[in-house]
Amino acid sequence: IVGMTISGACIHSALLRKWRPDVVIVEEAAEVLEPQLLAVLGPWVRHIVLIGDHQQLPPQVNSYRLKQEHHFGTSMMERLIMNRLPHAVLQRQSRMLPSLARLLLPIYPLLGSNAAALSKRERPACVRFECFFWDCSAEEELLERSLVNRTEADRAVQLALFFVAQGYKPSQVTVLAAYQAQASLVRQELRTRLPEHLAKMGSKQELEPVCAVLDTGLVGQRNELQVSELDSLRGRIKGVGGQPVLPGRYLVTECPPGTKLTAELFLQPRRRGVHVRLEPAALQDDEQVAVHTIDRYQGDENDIVIVSTVRSHEGALRGFLGTDSGRNRMTVAQSRARCGLYFVGNRRCLATSSHWHVLLQMMEEKGWVGPAFPQVCPRHPLTSRAAASAGELCLSSPLEPSICGSLCGAPFECGLPGHVCTRPCHAEHISHQRSGCTHRAERRYACRESPPHLFSLPCRLDVARLPCPFYEQIACPRDESHSLTRTCGQSADDVAATCAWLCSKVLPCGHACGLKCSEPCRARQDCPQQKTFVCPKDSRHKIDGVCRESAEHAASRCKRPCGMRLLCGHRCPNRCGEACPPQQGTCKEWCSRRLPCGHRCRWRCGEQCPAVCQKCRAPSFLQPDSCLSAKPADEVQREGGAAEEAEGDAKEGRELEDEEVTVEQAEEE
Repeated sequence: IVGMTISGACIHSALLRKWRPDVVIVEEAAEVLEPQLLAVLGPWVRHIVLIGDHQQLPPQVNSYRLKQEHHFGTSMMERLIMNRLPHAVLQRQSRMLPSLARLLLPIYPLLGSNAAALSKRERPACVRFECFFWDCSAEEELLERSLVNRTEADRAVQLALFFVAQGYKPSQVTVLAAYQAQASLVRQELRTRLPEHLAKMGSKQELEPVCAVLDTGLVGQRNELQVSELDSLRGRIKGVGGQPVLPGRYLVTECPPGTKLTAELFLQPRRRGVHVRLEPAALQDDEQVAVHTIDRYQGDENDIVIVSTVRSHEGALRGFLGTDSGRNRMTVAQSRARCGLYFVGNRRCLATSSHWHVLLQMMEEKGWVGPAFPQVCPRHPLTSRAAASAGELCLSSPLEPSICGSLCGAPFECGLPGHVCTRPCHAEHISHQRSGCTHRAERRYACRESPPHLFSLPCRLDVARLPCPFYEQIACPRDESHSLTRTCGQSADDVAATCAWLCSKVLPCGHACGLKCSEPCRARQDCPQQKTFVCPKDSRHKIDGVCRESAEHAASRCKRPCGMRLLCGHRCPNRCGEACPPQQGTCKEWCSRRLPCGHRCRWRCGEQCPAVCQKCRAPSFLQPDSCLSAKPADEVQREGGAAEEAEGDAKEGRELEDEEVTVEQAEEE
């Protein structure tokens, strides 16, 4: 099986002669010029099948003379049918609503509908009728060699935005115009207004600017290009620095990046490896409303089709719309829509043509013709607000008033009684899924207790897999003054084991425990509180320590001078925390006793007193022991005062007599 266009078949006719196909099937045969078709029908062809509709557009012939005088505008299919060649007619259509198909009965008397295939087709809920002719008496204008009707164009654009606002995707809406200038005007208006409208509805751009290296053969008019996955696979475009170039529509803004683009790339010689900066187009393919002339749309279809007839003047209908070719274009225009067909035009002007008169008469019998567009509330079908002008069409968005102004009242998908939408009536595209429910309901978490805990939460929250947030305040079993928080699934003992309050119990020492309530209390010997001890040797000495210390250990750390008296009457020279020296023969102070000769003893207190006065050489008659070693302790205490007084005198005398003692000792030796 070989497939090709009719032009390709003519170009590769030599290949067909070698292939010699037995069967030739021609699709849209009513649009194929007979000379073109004859070029591919060799003597080897045994069977030819022509599929098409001669009631629609004929072949395109640029020469008026060839068309009128030589009938080049008549296809082979139409000629054979007009010569009563047996043929089969399609009798069941599966495209449009049956009510729309009935408008084609004057053209196709045997046409029926495939009910099974059309069971899911529904008319637009935002319009009272699936078909309507919006009467517009505004005059047409001549624009160069074509015609425009600006009022009709404004209404067609506003209708397209209206259906997008009511939940239809832009790609589900098509605008057809009878003249090329009108189609260009509508396309330009939509290119300007549709991006703003989509942004207002919350649509976000998914593509991001990217620097790329590309083949300039991809760039079209206005420096736009459509990037596909195949282009990336073939290496015709790739991102710089590993950046991906996602499929979509882009605009070349800089070439190279940082340099202002001064000319359109598609007008320049084709080059490869050109560095450019690409900005995402304001509208991607799925965000564009298709705009075509009626001639270019044959063979296509869409859910919503808006037709601008353009012609509006006094008197009979002029131009091709009133001719037989105009009848074919009318057939194409009214057979493209699946769910909704809406005309914008001058009813009085078109009715002067016989074929338009039949169509308008059938529509008037159903009430489908009028000066105001019958927009209705999708939630409240009985509430309508007809739009007499384009500005009165409701481009409803979440921030704008609705058509009817009533409360929506539509139930949410949660299905709970009373859970209905309480917002002002809004467009269909605003979802009523459970995630948008604004009511509250009893919700159950992944609870670990029985019976489970129930919470009054917003219905839109799905908490079945979230941990239960239940908590309660309980008293600590060890101390009721401690308030603890118990969460779902915790026992009182588990909570008490985490009590962080300080224990208030009093230890035997009188101090508070000081540990956390959940920890075992300290013993007396572990108390870390500060305590001041009194030195047992001298009550005037205070020692800082901790409670767990013993008094003896604290006394051993006393650093003040010892206040104890030795047996000799002198004070202990050690620190208070140290042990006093032995009482006999260890005192290093000067002896304070007087010899019988009246002189003072010149030896240390712990040394033996001399037998002879070292100053006058007189016998001392003292015991040979240390100065006070033979005295009882009570006598030492009584003489303590005198000893202290004598100590000063001895110190003074000692300093004066040191030199004499040294000389006398030297002579004696």
